[in-house]
Amino acid sequence: MIALLFIISFLFHIVFMIIIYQLYQQLQMMKQQNEQHLETVLENFLLEIKEENRRLQMELDESSQETFQEQKTPSTSGKDPILSYVNLNSDEDENTYKQEKQEDKVETSLEGQVLQLYKKGLSAEEIAKKINRGKTEVSLILKLVKPKV
Repeated sequence: MIALLFIISFLFHIVFMIIIYQLYQQLQMMKQQNEQHLETVLENFLLEIKEENRRLQMELDESSQETFQEQKTPSTSGKDPILSYVNLNSDEDENTYKQEKQEDKVETSLEGQVLQLYKKGLSAEEIAKKINRGKTEVSLILKLVKPKV
């Protein structure tokens, strides 16, 4: 009788060990799938950011070429070069004074701004326009912070 109970107990132990091993394998497979999914999401965002940066660089290059063509150097003919130098220095002094006079401001972080606007019900595209950031950057912040919210 005792031998029969030992055999049954031994068989239960083997069955439970097989079940535990199967569950462990499933857990490892789910972890690997989650890691692959996260990797593909981040790769896609990286590609979108690169594309957005490339377009921005092209726009900046175009606008800088336009301003370079439109920009004319002021001629100092008929004016005293010393007086024009003094006028330039006085303008710099005024700018320095204005910068010193500015008050300190407390600004919300980019992440904080995005979350505040998201809680108000704005979409990622609307938030990007409102805070002058890329749509990809805003959606990345939302996706990374959303599980915490």
